[in-house]
Amino acid sequence: MADGGCSARMRHAGAATYSANGRRYFGVVRRMDAGSAGRWRRAGTEPIDDAILKAIRISLRDPVARYFDDDDDPDCRSPRLERATQIELLRLVSNTLPSALRKSNLDDAAAMRRALLRPEPDEPPRSVPDAWGAALLDFGQRYGVWTGTPALELRRFDQTGRGLASSVDLEAGEPVLTIPESLLLGSEGVLSHPQIGPALHEIAHNDSMTSAQPVVSESSAGGDGEDEEVMEGVLHGDILLALALLLEPILRPGGAWSEYCAYLPEAPPSALNWSRAQLQRMVATPLPQQVCELRAVLLAAHGALFPTLSHRLPHLFPPDAFSWNRFVWAYTVVQSRGLVIGGDAAMRQRRTVLVPVADMLNHSARSQLAWPTLEASEHEAGGRELAAGVSAGGALVTGLASAGLGPSAGNEATHGQGGAPADAPPGERSLTFRTLCPVRRGDQVFLYYGRLSCLQTLEHYGFVCRRALEREVVAVDLEPPEEKGEEEADLMPSQEEGREKAEAADTEAGERRELEAEQTGQLRLRMMQRYGLVHYLRASGPLPGKLLGALRVGTAPASELRRVASMGTDAAAGPLSQSSETECCAALGSILDAMEAGLELGADASGQGQDQAVSQAIGEEQAVALGVGGAGAGG
Repeated sequence: MADGGCSARMRHAGAATYSANGRRYFGVVRRMDAGSAGRWRRAGTEPIDDAILKAIRISLRDPVARYFDDDDDPDCRSPRLERATQIELLRLVSNTLPSALRKSNLDDAAAMRRALLRPEPDEPPRSVPDAWGAALLDFGQRYGVWTGTPALELRRFDQTGRGLASSVDLEAGEPVLTIPESLLLGSEGVLSHPQIGPALHEIAHNDSMTSAQPVVSESSAGGDGEDEEVMEGVLHGDILLALALLLEPILRPGGAWSEYCAYLPEAPPSALNWSRAQLQRMVATPLPQQVCELRAVLLAAHGALFPTLSHRLPHLFPPDAFSWNRFVWAYTVVQSRGLVIGGDAAMRQRRTVLVPVADMLNHSARSQLAWPTLEASEHEAGGRELAAGVSAGGALVTGLASAGLGPSAGNEATHGQGGAPADAPPGERSLTFRTLCPVRRGDQVFLYYGRLSCLQTLEHYGFVCRRALEREVVAVDLEPPEEKGEEEADLMPSQEEGREKAEAADTEAGERRELEAEQTGQLRLRMMQRYGLVHYLRASGPLPGKLLGALRVGTAPASELRRVASMGTDAAAGPLSQSSETECCAALGSILDAMEAGLELGADASGQGQDQAVSQAIGEEQAVALGVGGAGAGG
C-alpha cells in the first residue's frame, strides 16, 4: 500500500532556466531540422492549409503549451504562440522560389498576420499628449531620428501609461523610426577607451569575482551556441553598458546621450528598486531570491570597480557620479530598456545597445512592428520597394526571425520615408523599425519583447499583462510514495514452535512484504509516468486530467492499483473508486494548501504598509493571482 500518498513539489515553471536578465532577446535563426525541412517543402509546393499551420504550432510549442494542448481551440491559442507561428510561416514561404503559388501563399500569410495584429477595440485607446512630447520631437529632429513628418508621437494611455501612438495612418512595411547607428549606445567604447579599457582589464584580472554567479550575458541566452561569449564580473556586457551610460555626460557633455538622460526614468521599473517588504509579498515566487542574487553580483562588481577607478581616473570617474545608487540606476536602465541586435546574416555579432526614442515602445504580443534591422543609407528607394512587398505579403525577407520572435523597447517614427536621416554621415546605417500591418491614426504602437512570463515582465519592466496572467502556471513535480507491503495476520506461534522457527517466519514475511512493495512501487511509477510526473496548474480552465490521473494512481491502494493495471482503466477519465478518489482529493488539497500558505506568508510579511509599487503595477487581485500563477510562460 502507499505510505502517506504521493508527494508533490511545487515550483514556478521556467524557474530553473529563468535568466537573471529580463532582456528583450533577439530571436536567432534556428538550424533546420527534418520536420522544418518537410514544412519548407510543403510551403513551396502546396497552398497554406490548417495542416501546415498545425505542424508549425506543434514545432514551436513549449512544454506548458504541449501539456495543455489547446491547439484545436482557436479561442485558447496563445497570442505569443500565434505570433511565432506567423513569423515561422513567413520565413518558410519567403525562402521558396518565385512562383504564382509563392505569391498566393505570401498573400494568405499577410492576411493571417493582419488578422492576428488587428486592434481589438473598435475605437483607439484613450490617451493624452505627454508633457515630454514636444521636447522629444525636437530631439529626434535635431539628431536625425526623423527625415520627414514623424509618424509617432509620445502620449499617455489609460492602461499602459507613457507610450508611442501613430500620428498618421500607416501602411504595412513603412519605416516608422530610423535611428542612426551613431546614436546607438553600446559597451564597445568603454573597453576601447585608451585609459578606461586597460584599467578595467587590470581590475578584472586582479579581482576574483568568478565565485559569484554572473548575470547571463545577452549572447548566452536563447542562442544556438555560435558567437557565444559569457562575460563575468566587471567585464560583463551589461555592467560595461551601465558604465558607458554614466560616462556619456563626462566624455561628451554636449552629446545626444547627455541630453537624452533627462528623458530616462529616475527609478526604472525594476524589482532591483523594490523594498524588502515589497519583495516579501512575492515570496511564493522565485523573484525575491533572484533579485537578492543579482544585487549580490552587482554589489561585488561595484566594490571591485570603485573607488579604484575613481582613484586612478578621477577626471573620468568622480565618486558622486558613480555611487552605488547611480550604478544601480544605470544597470536598471540597461535591464529595462536595452535592445539586443545582431545574430542574423547582416549583424552576426549580437550585442546590447541603448536606443534613444526607441526605448519608449510598450510591449504587446500583437505588436504591429517588426524587429528592427540595420539598413544602409542607400535604402531610400529600397525602403519603398520593401514597403510594397510587405503589404503584398512578401515583407521582411531579411531579418525574419526578428519580426516577432525578438523583443525590444520603444520607438518613435518617420512617415513614409525609408533610408537614413538627412543629417547622417554618408553610408551610415540606421536601425529601422517597420510596420507589419496597417496602423490606424491614434493607435498605440507596440514592440514585442519576446515570449516572457508575467514574472519576468513584472521583475524587469514593472507590468503584468492580464491576459497573459491567465496562462501563467505553477509546475507540480510528483513523486511516487514509499511503498509498504500488505500487512499479514499476526499468528501467535504455538508452544511447540521454537523461537528460531518464529524468527524465520517473520524474516520470510518481511522479505515478501519488501518484494511486494518493490513490485508495487515499480508498477505505480510506470502508471504515473503514463500521465507524467511534471504537471502544471493555471488559473483558467478545469483541472488537467493528466494531473488527476497521476494523483489517482499515485494514491490508490496496492490492490486497487493492480486491478486498474490489469483492466487497463484510464485513471484520467474518472474516479477509480470512492475511497481512492477521497485520497486523490486529499493529495490535491495538500498541493493547494501549500500554495496558499506561500501566498499568506507574503501577505502577512507586508503588514499594513502594503506595497504600493506592486499594487499599482498589477492590482491586488492580480498580485494574488500572480502568486498562484507563477513564472512560466504558458504559450
